[in-house]
Amino acid sequence: MKDFAQCCTVIAEGEVISDGLRRLGRDDHWLQEQLQRQGIMAAEEVFWGISDGEEVELHMIL
Repeated sequence: MKDFAQCCTVIAEGEVISDGLRRLGRDDHWLQEQLQRQGIMAAEEVFWGISDGEEVELHMIL
């Protein structure tokens, strides 16, 4: 992540946060690609996900 201050929440408790994606100029398709790159098939597997618009940092539900 370049700058944590520029990050938006894109997933919270397994739910996609569309407003966060919009703020970053991204969409659900982009997020799904990012999840798949990290071996995750669905947002429901993620507790919290943040992004700066380039990278996605994910915190998983174990």
